[in-house]
Amino acid sequence: MGYAIFAARKLSLTNRRNQLNFRIMQLSQQQQTLSQTAGDMERVLSMQKSFFNNMGQLAMNNMFMQQQTGQKIDPSIFSQVMQQVQQMYMMNSYMDWQASSAMRQVKDRENLIELERKTLETQLKAVETELQKVEEAEDKAIERSAPKFA
Repeated sequence: MGYAIFAARKLSLTNRRNQLNFRIMQLSQQQQTLSQTAGDMERVLSMQKSFFNNMGQLAMNNMFMQQQTGQKIDPSIFSQVMQQVQQMYMMNSYMDWQASSAMRQVKDRENLIELERKTLETQLKAVETELQKVEEAEDKAIERSAPKFA
């Protein structure tokens, strides 16, 4: 194999290695962005759930305080408060379902990225091994072609 062939093959393998490294970096960035998105979603969901839980608890506490102080509770107001509490708990359940669906999508995307990253890392190891073998073959060719003086 001539020196030009060794040089061309090394350049080709180096280019491929750089492309693989660049794609792995892109995937790592995507994973980081997805992790941040998932964290943001969890924080927003937690705040919304807390809001609805607090509103429901506040309405129930208000009714309880009125009962404790001996105030008459209007049955129509009681039923309205109970409906509102029930709606808030239903909204909370709906938000749980929606959030779990969104989190599942994020997790699926993270798994796909991880799978692609592992595939690229395997390809990168193969390219680096081939590059090493080409360099070894080049060194042997240089040794064989060097003049030997006795």
